[in-house]
Amino acid sequence: MWNGRRALRPILVVDDDEAIREVLRDILVAEGHTVLCAPNGRVALELLRLVPEPSMIVLDLSMPIMTGRELLAKLHEDTRFEGIPVMIISGEGDARDLGATQVLRKPLDVSRLLEIIDAHTAAIVR
Repeated sequence: MWNGRRALRPILVVDDDEAIREVLRDILVAEGHTVLCAPNGRVALELLRLVPEPSMIVLDLSMPIMTGRELLAKLHEDTRFEGIPVMIISGEGDARDLGATQVLRKPLDVSRLLEIIDAHTAAIVR
């Protein structure tokens, strides 16, 4: 539930499915968040070079050009990105071994997604 206070840093949504990106963006904006979107890991990495500290990354694993797994590997190699929480959203099997903060399976439970985002972004607001 939006309390009127949100972190100024955006949430980065990375998914190759345009409909999922748009729905997530709309839900998060309605909750008071600023949202950036990327259709693959390569575009996300370019955005991260411009906005190096989003409050959270919501990341699909299966994407063309640069997968979510490849993006995670790049994030783990660069100390600029080490404090950014990453929530994997995927229809794939268990992805907990990839070093993400949270893993949600598709189809997404939107209320659970918002709980996780609120928990991670609330610390930034305080």
